[in-house]
Amino acid sequence: MSRTWIELDLDTLAENIRAAMEAAGRAEILMVVKSNAYNHGLAPVSKEAWRCGVRTFVVGTVEEAVALKGTVPGAKVLFVGSAVAESAREIVQSGIVPVLYSEPQARAISEAAVTAGTRVECHVKIDTGMGRMGFQWEKAGPALETLAAMRGLRITGICTHFASGPSDGAFAAEQAERFRKVVAEAARHGLRNLFRHASNSTVFCDEGAWDFEGVRPGILLYGYGRQGARKIVTKPFLQWKSRLVQVKEVPSGFPVSYDSTYRAPRRTRLGTVDAGYADGFSRMLSNKGFMLVGGRRCPVAGRVTMNYTVLDLGPESSAREGDEVVIIGRQGGEEIWADEMAAWRGTIPYEVLTNILTGDRRVTASRTPRLPHQTQC
Repeated sequence: MSRTWIELDLDTLAENIRAAMEAAGRAEILMVVKSNAYNHGLAPVSKEAWRCGVRTFVVGTVEEAVALKGTVPGAKVLFVGSAVAESAREIVQSGIVPVLYSEPQARAISEAAVTAGTRVECHVKIDTGMGRMGFQWEKAGPALETLAAMRGLRITGICTHFASGPSDGAFAAEQAERFRKVVAEAARHGLRNLFRHASNSTVFCDEGAWDFEGVRPGILLYGYGRQGARKIVTKPFLQWKSRLVQVKEVPSGFPVSYDSTYRAPRRTRLGTVDAGYADGFSRMLSNKGFMLVGGRRCPVAGRVTMNYTVLDLGPESSAREGDEVVIIGRQGGEEIWADEMAAWRGTIPYEVLTNILTGDRRVTASRTPRLPHQTQC
């Protein structure tokens, strides 16, 4: 029996994709599936998204790109991660679309393509203010001229990444304007009619004017992020579960876990959950997190340990050893999702989701499966 496991509701994922597509209109959805689809599972998520009409996926490593090409052979795979010279050959051979962010990287890919007797489809990333990766927007003109001259490259797209959303101030608008100027500069160097994409989940939810030809929603499609001005409603489709391995009755004042930081405030029942910080349930949740048992919120009692977490089940609990525990998800009328857990930890749901360590993913879908070309969501 697995210590913890993930359950995926693909019907909910399909609804999320449908909501995003309706909001995007003519703009294409470039679904971000980096970091193993935000730890939901690259294979089940990408297969379902393809069934729903998504044709372009965004990944962060060459390994993920190759795996996705094997899982959904017809997909366009946009690789936005860092690429060392050694991976250039694999990019060329696998038909991956790299996002170019520096001249050395672009030159390595071009040389690998020339050696293979081909040209590689590429997009160019412009740093308009994120400060992370990409050609600096003020110096983009000479860089674009250099890229356009590389024999192994076929540049079809251009992109940027917003540092914040429109509701957080004027900087997003400034980035968008910088991006438009670089696109115009690209045209002067012969790079015309490029596929433009800039909006991540936050910007996509707030501003339709920057959809361009494509948008790159990530966390939104996994059910998190605020609705924004466009009222795009999505729901989480990942639940994380474990089981009780021991239940015991204890008297008032009973000390729990390392350093006895929790003492039972009354006679109660304690339940030990088969999950700890080695599984991704953060030690920062000691004495302030919750899990669901028997459809009730049960507080974490004491320090979270490497492999186990103790809950105060309450004196009236009828829970037994072997009962299911919901760490993230729904049980009865109660819910705990990654955004709430993130607030307890002082972080964001991205980190909560990608911290989960389990290889056991169980997929549910109520409809009859169909081949990708037979239906869309």
